[in-house]
Amino acid sequence: MTIIFIISNPKRIAIGGISTECSTYSPLFQTEDDFNKIEGDSLVELLNFPFECFNIHAHPLFFCKSLPGGPVEAKFFSSIKEKFLKLLKSACPLEGLLLLIHGAMHVPDIEDPEGNWLSEVRSIVGDSCIIAVCFDLHGNVTEKIIRSLDDDSLAYNRLAYLCDMFGPRLSGSKNLEKAIDWIIKEMKMDGLSNVRGERVKVPTWIRGEESLKILVPFEKELNVLGVGGSVATPKGGIRGEIIVVDSFEELDRNKNNVKGKIVLYNVPFTSYGETVQYRYDGPNRAADYGAIGSLIRSIGPWSMDTPHTGTMGEYKSIKKIPHASITMEDAMMISRIYNRGQKVVVKLNMQAKFVSDRWSRNIVADFIGSKYPEEIIVLGGHIDSWDVGQGAHDDAGGCVAAWRAVTLIKELGLKPKRTLRIVLWTNEENGGRGNKNYRDEHKAELDNHILAIESDGGVFAPKGFGFTGSVDARKIIFDIADLLDPIGAGKITKWGRAADVAPLNDEGVPVMSLNVDGSKYFWYHHTEADTFDKVDFREFNNCIATMAIMGYVIADMDMILPR
Repeated sequence: MTIIFIISNPKRIAIGGISTECSTYSPLFQTEDDFNKIEGDSLVELLNFPFECFNIHAHPLFFCKSLPGGPVEAKFFSSIKEKFLKLLKSACPLEGLLLLIHGAMHVPDIEDPEGNWLSEVRSIVGDSCIIAVCFDLHGNVTEKIIRSLDDDSLAYNRLAYLCDMFGPRLSGSKNLEKAIDWIIKEMKMDGLSNVRGERVKVPTWIRGEESLKILVPFEKELNVLGVGGSVATPKGGIRGEIIVVDSFEELDRNKNNVKGKIVLYNVPFTSYGETVQYRYDGPNRAADYGAIGSLIRSIGPWSMDTPHTGTMGEYKSIKKIPHASITMEDAMMISRIYNRGQKVVVKLNMQAKFVSDRWSRNIVADFIGSKYPEEIIVLGGHIDSWDVGQGAHDDAGGCVAAWRAVTLIKELGLKPKRTLRIVLWTNEENGGRGNKNYRDEHKAELDNHILAIESDGGVFAPKGFGFTGSVDARKIIFDIADLLDPIGAGKITKWGRAADVAPLNDEGVPVMSLNVDGSKYFWYHHTEADTFDKVDFREFNNCIATMAIMGYVIADMDMILPR
């Protein structure tokens, strides 16, 4: 049986409006010459809606539209509004009005120009007329993306599986390659396009057996983590007296007392950028004065007997000495004993080694743009981690957040004009070969890379983005960031050159890095404590929303982000 609905009384609706996206930073005002006026049957055809099937008589007024630009000239705004209102009055009575506006117009001395337009429209059509307002999609999409993640557990569960099933993922390890295989399989199931692993030769450092024991003035086993890239001790380890310093300057002052000893840098954490220099260059500086080994206090502000690893700089000293991290608690204890004038003797055993470079892969997957598929916005993180903990915040969370941001846009039925590309780089932690390989493999299309966004600071509560690019692009990013204020992620800072997007930035690509509340990041960073249980569901999903909104808006803008 077929049921046919017949609307006996035709409904009369008017259609029209004005739409533009304004940047208040621009000194150039939009005038009548900047707007394209659509009217008559062309306006009805633009909507592509079968009004007649619903017994609706569409009465076109006019629709003025411009490309994004500066503020709208007040004189023109008043003139075009009066013309619109005159035509609207002559079209009454109406059952409905479809008002086409953008939602981001700025007219000097008029606080809310579109609201002003709407209020005068209402005074003409009366209270019984239904007014439907078609805003710019971005404003609508923002709330839709945020709400869709209220109870969405897909990414959270995927992150848990990645952390639990594959654990630490150091470059060259089987764990890393198994994780890559799984992600590629899942991305194909998500319906993403061009899913592939792009091969990269990566350095392979293997930790091996490690131990550290105090022998004098008492015996005590200590937690120790070799620093990535360190040489081994001789078989059976080395025995040496500790000399404690709190800076390179103190080391220099005590250079005559260093020979034959193991240097302990008991340096309190100030910032990662400042304190990490002891991890990078500690063994070189100590070896120059004849030290046989180098230890650093774990680089972080907080510890529960959790030493911190990471990569060291290249050996520059003639003599290569073993280099390891101990816990904050043990470093402070040894320092107290040393400052009391007591000798501290330890035995350090490290059997680390480099083996031949191995093949790994960058993971690349696309959600193809609807209008400019050759133009690309990259979202990503690094899939490798250190060989301790689960690499949850550093950087499995960033990878899964970027991945989910793109698939969410796809699932919501959104069709951005440009391609959204997920890139999960390999070998960020101890070589950076993945990011360089991506740059080199995609050299021919970098002119079409519009923006690259990286998440590599943990997936705590998002605060906004760091941005590195042109002044004109920065102004646009500032405007878009307002959409992120509902989740507290609307702040834009000046620095967006995170490690994996830096090579793209070197080629002229604007780059961004997700900024989060990092107050706890270095509690877990590069330690056994970087595990999935440290990831908060709501904060993680807000990171996804932040990346999805920024990525989508840039991908869907009428204009290209200027370099």
